Amino acid sequence: MASTLTTSLIAALAPYWYARLPFTTAVSLAAGGQASVIPAVANWNQGTSPTVLVTVEAVQTAPDPNLVLTLATDRTTQLLYAAAAPGGFAPLPVRAYAWQSLTLAARNPNTAASPASPVWTTVSIFRVPTAWKVLFGQPITPAEAGAAATLGVETSPTAQRGLRPIPLSAVIERTYANRQIASPLVYDGPPQQFTSAAPTATLPTITVPANGLYVLRRISVPIDADYGPQVTINWETQENFWSGDPSGSPRPLDFVLPFLQQLQVVVTVQSPPPGPVPIRVEVWRLSLSLLLRARLAALTGLTPAALAALYESQGLPAAQAVELAGRLTAQVDLGVE
Repeated sequence: MASTLTTSLIAALAPYWYARLPFTTAVSLAAGGQASVIPAVANWNQGTSPTVLVTVEAVQTAPDPNLVLTLATDRTTQLLYAAAAPGGFAPLPVRAYAWQSLTLAARNPNTAASPASPVWTTVSIFRVPTAWKVLFGQPITPAEAGAAATLGVETSPTAQRGLRPIPLSAVIERTYANRQIASPLVYDGPPQQFTSAAPTATLPTITVPANGLYVLRRISVPIDADYGPQVTINWETQENFWSGDPSGSPRPLDFVLPFLQQLQVVVTVQSPPPGPVPIRVEVWRLSLSLLLRARLAALTGLTPAALAALYESQGLPAAQAVELAGRLTAQVDLGVE
């Protein structure tokens, strides 16, 4: 069960191009104490040209003068002081990019204890196109340089002017929001009454139709920490893919979790709350467009050869079909639209 970031979770999500997950850890530190928030994760990229960028998008915690967080990514270390945390559980200012290693640790440098409080970390996994590699000064392969040349884009370190990769902040809007084919699918059923005999609520499985792509966006389970709530996500064919305690955040849990087959949300409690609990799940429904199929080629099987065959089946001459397939593949690989 993935309650924290791991290399296996990164590997599972990388073929989906972009995903974002929240993670929570309860931290309670005695004077001078230390604790791990995200254990060391490393070496998810193999070879000379990296393919996956892991970004710590946000860190949230309650204000606490006795809590200092150390965020280490690759060769960079940041200190985040919970004493400076905004009110209302707003995130601390952070955006940390990692290509090879990431860890987040908590310590108490003072003589007073740090009370138990959750630390929320939002992490994105992005299979980077060539433009992003060039932007970050990462090496690219000869094949990637060739794909860029197909579109007339120069990728040498001294000639990057005009290169316009997709900003991560625009990924959701440009890739998901504007490709919705219907209003979001929202589970907002009758509030769940937990009991000692029935401490689990299993929501209906959400199944993706043919030629569709669904994206989990939000889960809301308003239960106090005293009742020990736990949310578990069964994703695609993986049971217990993600789990977390929803009680630490005053807002719905925010996700960008694509899936092509199915997803199920399960909520359990250690002790039943006195009244019914409303549970809300929001999922975006998208058409699996040709561009999305090409971006998810490892999952959809839309290789350049398959794409050329598709174009040819639509009546294009073979040479033109191969050319169009090459250009769309290059566009996807480069990361420009």
